[in-house]
Amino acid sequence: MKITNKVKTCGCCGKCFEGLIVNSCYRGDYGLDNKPMQKDGYPLVEQCPDCGYCGFSIEKQVSEEIRETVKSEEYKKILEAGGENQDIYRLQAMLLLTDDLEQESYIHLLL
Repeated sequence: MKITNKVKTCGCCGKCFEGLIVNSCYRGDYGLDNKPMQKDGYPLVEQCPDCGYCGFSIEKQVSEEIRETVKSEEYKKILEAGGENQDIYRLQAMLLLTDDLEQESYIHLLL
């Protein structure tokens, strides 16, 4: 998988940071939704270094309800529990952000 850095803008807080973009993948490195997977078997989940918002597409604008959830203690507690594999905790935090049943089912299958 070829990954490069790009300046991105968080869709939650509007802050700019250097994030990852996937330029290409090898055959077989795709998830259930054809998103590129990391070597550990998880899709690339980005996290804003400022507000902590996690998402597959971090530049997508989010609702005020999601902004409030990202500020919540429950959300922060999940992210702070992260150990060696932060992606698992990022996915768990993302479950608090979605009302989309398809997205929620995908995250549960990854976990």
